[in-house]
Amino acid sequence: MKTPRYLLGAALLFWGWQVGLLFWAVPMALLLEAAPFVKARWEFSTADLKRIWNLCAVLFFGAGFFLYTSEELGSVALKFVQWLPLSFYAMMLAQVYGSSDKIPLTVFSWFLRRKPDAALAKKSLNISYLYFGIVLLAASGTTGSSQWFYPGVVVLIGFALLANRPARFPQPFWLVLIMVVAYAGHLGHEQLRILHGNVEGTLARWLVSMFSRNHNLDESRTAIGRVGRVRLSGNIVYRVQPESPQSVPGRLRDASFDIYGGGVWRGSSDEFAQAFSDTNDVVALDSPRKLNFNTRIAGYLRRGRGRLALPQGTYEVGDFLGILKTNRLGVA
Repeated sequence: MKTPRYLLGAALLFWGWQVGLLFWAVPMALLLEAAPFVKARWEFSTADLKRIWNLCAVLFFGAGFFLYTSEELGSVALKFVQWLPLSFYAMMLAQVYGSSDKIPLTVFSWFLRRKPDAALAKKSLNISYLYFGIVLLAASGTTGSSQWFYPGVVVLIGFALLANRPARFPQPFWLVLIMVVAYAGHLGHEQLRILHGNVEGTLARWLVSMFSRNHNLDESRTAIGRVGRVRLSGNIVYRVQPESPQSVPGRLRDASFDIYGGGVWRGSSDEFAQAFSDTNDVVALDSPRKLNFNTRIAGYLRRGRGRLALPQGTYEVGDFLGILKTNRLGVA
């Protein structure tokens, strides 16, 4: 099946606009769409087409190797997808300027080249719609959000479907059907975006709960007398947001010990009692101080349970929806 006139040119211009490669897309589109106006045609033999396809394969793998060695790892995949129309453009040119509008399948398969008498090896294929799909895929290879991407894809695919609609369906009915499907696709896209956000958040919480710190809060082994450098970590365990720069807490405490022996600190109190909580979700830990400031502390608790890291002298915890227990050493 052959694409209608101007469809590939429009797709190439759309691709160049979306990924910032209009400098390449404009001459590529003009060269393809000029084929119907050029009477001369080239007689490409099967061997010639195989060489052209081998060139496309070299460009395909060469682009991947070049990007892998020259670009940052996070952008390699996107740029590789963006360059796909360039890699296979020579094959598309060979079809539109060749004497036949189909290319034998043996050109694309090294396996079929070894078995030229096979039934599949004797078949041919028009690759225009395959190239059209590659161009649309490449147009989506960008991290930027464009409000024109989805309408552009709808128009291009709608044009292709309209040119190949069954004769029993009138054109107005077919246009209405395309618009209904496009609107349903837009709604589905929005729901998939919401689902993606929910799955991503759930996965992040699951990973945090799996790899969150798991040190022993009932005892602490010191490094007193140990020769060497103490290993530090750059991991973010808590995020602290004070109400003013002058009220940054110096330390956060999530454990207290009062017994020392053999290089190990231990706590003598394991009895916890529930702290008083009023109707405004405020938990009182001690009597109010005259000097006070507010600090918001964000962290993760495994399965919603654990010990809170609080600044020294904390006497009140606000917006607390759970049950808070403390012991005589001040552990919450």
